[in-house]
Amino acid sequence: MKVIYKKIWDDEYSSRGWKLEQAVGDPEIIAVTPYHPEKIATSVFVHDILDHSVSGFALSGHRAEAGALFQLGLRTGTDIDPDIEEMIELDILNGRVYGEPLDSFLPDELNYFEEIADPQNRMKNIRKKFGDEYVKMMLKAHYYAIGRGGHRDAQASWESAGLDYRRRREIGETLQGLFEKMDAYVSFMEEAEAQITVGNDFCSAEFPDRNVITVPVFLKNY
Repeated sequence: MKVIYKKIWDDEYSSRGWKLEQAVGDPEIIAVTPYHPEKIATSVFVHDILDHSVSGFALSGHRAEAGALFQLGLRTGTDIDPDIEEMIELDILNGRVYGEPLDSFLPDELNYFEEIADPQNRMKNIRKKFGDEYVKMMLKAHYYAIGRGGHRDAQASWESAGLDYRRRREIGETLQGLFEKMDAYVSFMEEAEAQITVGNDFCSAEFPDRNVITVPVFLKNY
């Protein structure tokens, strides 16, 4: 898969970093660097490649993110609750659903006030009817239901790509190491692109100047 680097992206964030080629032009996706939280060994870049793209989920949209976050939790052992709760608090409770209408995203337990066309007003009425705590609980359960529902398809998507789903932790950590080397390689460039190969035994990045960075996958006993 092709990835693109720019020192300054010409979007609303004007940030430095990398994007998958298919993410260019998507206003929801910001460029990323190798940074990762202390409690998780891999970055958003790895999440986008393995938990979204390789697992067969779109790169943006709340339903796609629900499926990809479920895969992230299984792959890394990280607690995905804070990410789900943030999306619910900032977006869904305010009637914002990316990738589909609010009407099709809501779980059956909250599918009320269909006559209200404006999603923000509809969510206000739903919250008033049930109370925020119940609404949040149902939405959180809905995110997990979506994630579990997409699990078999994600496994099948890995297999169709010739990848061993059982090695996803090691492949993720290898891809993180590769990403760090890639980012160091372009540190003095204004922009660059590379073709990434994800495999069971190695991950590599080939640049147009024919420079190839390869990092082997080492299996671990957990």
